[in-house]
Amino acid sequence: INWDIMLCLHNNWWRILCYVRQQHLILKVIDVIESFDGFSAENQPFFIEILNDPLLNAFPLRASYLLKLIKSYVKKVEKYGYQLLDEIASILGDLLNEDGSDDAEGRWSFKSYVYNVKNIQNVADEMKHCERIQTYNKIYDNESTSCFETNANAVATSENGILHQHGVVSLRLSDNLFEGSTGCHEWEAGFVLAEFILNHPYVFKSKSCLELGCGAGLAGIALHRVGTPNIVLTDGNQAAVENCQRNLILNGISSNVVDFDEASQRVKKSDCTSVLDVTPVTCSRLSWEEKLRSPAMFDVIIGSDILYDPIVIPVLINLLLQLLDESHQDNSSKTIQTSVIHKRAIIATMLRNESTLDLFLNEAIKCGLTCRRVNPYPDEAGISSGQLSTFKTGKVNESDQNDGHYIHLINVPILEKRSSVLIHEILLEKA
Repeated sequence: INWDIMLCLHNNWWRILCYVRQQHLILKVIDVIESFDGFSAENQPFFIEILNDPLLNAFPLRASYLLKLIKSYVKKVEKYGYQLLDEIASILGDLLNEDGSDDAEGRWSFKSYVYNVKNIQNVADEMKHCERIQTYNKIYDNESTSCFETNANAVATSENGILHQHGVVSLRLSDNLFEGSTGCHEWEAGFVLAEFILNHPYVFKSKSCLELGCGAGLAGIALHRVGTPNIVLTDGNQAAVENCQRNLILNGISSNVVDFDEASQRVKKSDCTSVLDVTPVTCSRLSWEEKLRSPAMFDVIIGSDILYDPIVIPVLINLLLQLLDESHQDNSSKTIQTSVIHKRAIIATMLRNESTLDLFLNEAIKCGLTCRRVNPYPDEAGISSGQLSTFKTGKVNESDQNDGHYIHLINVPILEKRSSVLIHEILLEKA
């Protein structure tokens, strides 16, 4: 399939492909197809191409989803009096003859997302992504989990540096909010935070970064792709931590799971001068209630959708106070020798309950934290940059600038409410 042609001439089908890769609601998918008469004889070949998409072959759709999608499509073809192509009928017949039940993944699905790179879709890199995923799947099918981790990490390390700003992200996500913890689900603020990272690489390059509530690992993947050499991703749920590691590996990033104290020590001993290092991304379980034994030298702390409950706000603020306290820095650190570090936290919040966000901001200020809202879309039409602060810090290299090009995730229905996601920069006031 030549997606270059589809992008230029059939943008509607590109949108449908993105929706199906995300296993978007079938009713919505069919409604969009209906809006451009996508059931006609001329359009049916494009539906077939979507069913044969290499990425969907690498990560097959859940059997129940695929069957319902094709049956819904066929019903519309019949409704409008078009003749169904034999290939679609054959695919449907094969599915009906199969078990039809979902695989051992149970209530888990693989979903893929695309972001633009320099205003074009990098099809060659997307195919490379598919080939790598197929390789990992073979390893996972044939080996135990521990062997999968070792072998896949070896492959990821050998590819390190090739996958920079790749354009495609695939994630293993829970279909049920009550299984695998809410962290294994996709959330609006996580996508916006990932976009923010991709559009502000100078904030994260040559830095050590800690994520609170890493969930499925999307922000961690974005950090790696902008060249953050030291990344520690944490979550309070062990299942989420393990799933995050698996998602990193599936996206070509070497990763391991270690105790948080060990991860902190690694950061203290590391050299952050390399733009793209082969140091594995570390995943750790972190309970916010526990006092940190030795707050690590993280330059940037990030988090998304972590202000979900007023009860956690005092605990979170106390944790931020520990992490942002620059008195914990070790003057012998290689990081300190290379540049002056001003620790900061960047938090993305979906505005579900304004009172909870206000509570956090007010309590943070009382505790000596400075909070300012950041405009994540400085170049977007219709948003006045004069109303909000534009995020800039330190010297920006020419290679890190976007030249007016804004990177954003393409055709992601969950981001229809991206304007409701707010980003705040948080600093600790110096005495």
